[in-house]
Amino acid sequence: AGQEVAQHYNQVLQSSIASRAESRAFYLRNFNNWVKSVLIGSHLRIIERQFINSDIRVLDLCSGKGGDLLKWRKGGVAKIVFVDIADVSVEQCRRRYGEMAEQQQRDGRGRLPRAEFHVADATAVRLRDLQPAWPQFHLVSCQFSLHYCFQSYQAARQFVRNACESLLPGGYFIGTLPDANEIVRRLRRKPGSEAAFGNGVYNVTFSSSAVKTQQVPLFGCKYHFSLEKQVQDCPEYLVYFPVLEQLCSEYGLRCTLRQNFAKFYRDHVTQPEWRSLLGVMQSLEPYPNADGVELKSQVEGDYRAAQAYLNGDGRCDTEEDERDRNGPVGTLSMEEWEAATLYMVFAFQRAE
Repeated sequence: AGQEVAQHYNQVLQSSIASRAESRAFYLRNFNNWVKSVLIGSHLRIIERQFINSDIRVLDLCSGKGGDLLKWRKGGVAKIVFVDIADVSVEQCRRRYGEMAEQQQRDGRGRLPRAEFHVADATAVRLRDLQPAWPQFHLVSCQFSLHYCFQSYQAARQFVRNACESLLPGGYFIGTLPDANEIVRRLRRKPGSEAAFGNGVYNVTFSSSAVKTQQVPLFGCKYHFSLEKQVQDCPEYLVYFPVLEQLCSEYGLRCTLRQNFAKFYRDHVTQPEWRSLLGVMQSLEPYPNADGVELKSQVEGDYRAAQAYLNGDGRCDTEEDERDRNGPVGTLSMEEWEAATLYMVFAFQRAE
């Protein structure tokens, strides 16, 4: 399974900024990125308070092309170690870091973290064996990737072991992954025998309809995921969260956060800093649209929640929302919201 995933991501072309902006899932991608920014930023602050005057070290597991590199830089991290199974992705990550280093030398602003890059399958090898003195980290991050290791008990256990034993006492293991409870709920709610569900933005397809009626296996419960034009039939595995909790507990970690993206958003959007970051990152689509700007979704009723809000029928999270009722407001189409809420955030802390 590891090589299958590596091959999939090695074949994914890096898109330009312009092409990403034209994507149907443009705001969805930005919203997911906002969730990661809040999760990472809030935990870096916890760590800074806990490890006073320490140079923060981060292990970015399944780091891909280095999409979170800017987050680590803005968070004031001293050192990052990037690990991914896909060699092409690691090379792109290294190149991105090099470009950032050149820019930093030109303008002389900010501090760029020291970085290491490793091509390794964290489900099959012990990361401590990659080099003689494998460091311990204040934070281990695994974003939108942990579910790939649940192909088997052995793979999942090795991955969790790598994450856990790489942590300093008191350090955190954080991440995002598909919410298995939500996936199974949607699958079983859909009428008929077809083992698939989705909309115009995303699609989930299981190889067997048995998942709709029978007990779901704890490991190796495979499905294929597609997201608009960016991800096509990528093999993934359900992660039953209590199993992840049990595996982590065996290495001295306790769960401190477990939330679906919907709840995580509602808990943080009322905080001024994270709320303003939504605008900075273009994480929500303006509705109604400005003249000459086409809405991302052309599906009838896809903005009914935003329209209801403007009509005075929707919920308000803050007093500021009341002043926004004249529009435009920031929103996601219903199809994008369904895709976003397929995911959850998590955090574990290693015992001190």
